[in-house]
Amino acid sequence: MRKNKFKGFTLIEGLYGLFVTAIVLSFFHPFIHYLSFYQEQHSNQAMMEWQTFTSQLERAVTEGTINTITPQTIEYNDASGTHYCVEHYQNMIRRTTSLSGHEPLLLNVSSWQVSQVNEQQLFITVSFLDGSVRSHYQTFNLSGEIENEI
Repeated sequence: MRKNKFKGFTLIEGLYGLFVTAIVLSFFHPFIHYLSFYQEQHSNQAMMEWQTFTSQLERAVTEGTINTITPQTIEYNDASGTHYCVEHYQNMIRRTTSLSGHEPLLLNVSSWQVSQVNEQQLFITVSFLDGSVRSHYQTFNLSGEIENEI
């Protein structure tokens, strides 16, 4: 029996290795496509939650009467006289009522800051757990209508 002095791969072994590599890499394209789709959907959901939060807050303060604004809370009464408080609690911004319970308005919040710019304008800044920060100006006209700037 004669021993071969040359060490290396045969053509069949090289083609087999290339074939296995191609199959493994073919699974990465759908996975990367799925990740980009998930990231886009998550971004759209976060924006929709923010818009829902700001519209709920707008409705609350325009239909009711604001009692107190502190850096961490907004207290107001609605048209029927029910007292509400919008505040940061754990990882959410919630609305509590004088009757009982609470309603989460915005989730995954690390902190928020409310400031009254002048008699007709609020500025709200919210920091989220993922590190993103969103701000909202809410301006009240004398006629009772509101203008928004994001």
